[in-house]
Amino acid sequence: MRVIIAGAGPAGMVTARTLAERGYEVVVLEKRDVPGGKVSAWQDADGDWIESGLHVFFGAYHTLLGFLEHCGLGDTFNWKPAEMIFASEQHGLADIRFVPWLPTPLNGLAGVAKFKPLTLGDKVRMGLGLMRPIFGDQGYVDQQDNETYASWHLRHGMGERSLDEVMHTMSLALNFLRADKVSAKLPLTAMLHFAHEKRLR
Repeated sequence: MRVIIAGAGPAGMVTARTLAERGYEVVVLEKRDVPGGKVSAWQDADGDWIESGLHVFFGAYHTLLGFLEHCGLGDTFNWKPAEMIFASEQHGLADIRFVPWLPTPLNGLAGVAKFKPLTLGDKVRMGLGLMRPIFGDQGYVDQQDNETYASWHLRHGMGERSLDEVMHTMSLALNFLRADKVSAKLPLTAMLHFAHEKRLR
């Protein structure tokens, strides 16, 4: 039996591989010149890199890593230092860089402590406010699905500055929506898992 899959993004490629292994004849159709969907990147005629967006992933993405291993691609990526770089008109480029010699999740909290756009008070409030989710478990995070992340953030005393300087940007990167438009569960799930990983690809 022949199966036609529309789109060569991650879902299309996983489906194609799974069906091919089960004996189906698979045809993958892609409208662009490059596969990858939202995780693709390519060079234009001027040599500049064009990126669709979600092509960076952490060691916490165990399902994706397992699929890459299954396809024989597990050793085709280079691990990079775990960091997030924020760009703003007011502060320029500022990073939250995980401290490699500290155990998780202290390495991430130490990165927040060095983040220049936040005051010392902001850093302390944010560190204290995030203790429960990053030292907790998925069960606690799942219970936060009934409010927005922005509401959760402010309710835990972290303040507007860290919301504006960090969490709206992080939420946009993760979900394409600001933190006041997404469930608290989404950023908290990412933080829970990222907090326990040192690797970034």
